[in-house]
Parts: sequence; C-alpha cells; structure tokens
Amino acid sequence: MIRVHGGTNMRKEKTGVASCIRLHILSEPRSDADVVCKVRYLTELRIIDEMPTSNYIKVCTAIGAEGYCDRNLVRIRK
Repeated sequence: MIRVHGGTNMRKEKTGVASCIRLHILSEPRSDADVVCKVRYLTELRIIDEMPTSNYIKVCTAIGAEGYCDRNLVRIRK
C-alpha cells in the first residue's frame, strides 16, 4: 500500500494492477499516442488521475514511468 504524508493528514493513494498480458503506458490519453513503456499482467500501478470523463487513467509504474492507459485494462483497488 502506498501512503502519502501531507501535513497532519495521511491519505491512501489508489493503486491498481494491469489486467491484461501486456499493458501499454501511453504518452497521451489517446490510442495512437507513443508508447512510454509496457507492463506485464498483474504489475502494480499507482493511479495518479482517474480522469472521470475519459476512458483513460494516468498511472505511474514502480520505475517512475508516467503515462496513460485504458481504464478497462487496469483493476483499480480501493
């Protein structure tokens, strides 16, 4: 579990796991964007922004690569 400390409050960040064999992390929230990196099935991701009006979410990998992926291909933990 990832935790962020801010002042006197502590909140849990959302995480998720890739739910497909090879998930492409994209540079922009669109299907024809450049691939930043690829992650394997069940790789843990930190959810940066769920982007409620989009089919994409912004994520960060354990090695610090940030980008966007299809929200239907990530199992979000609450």
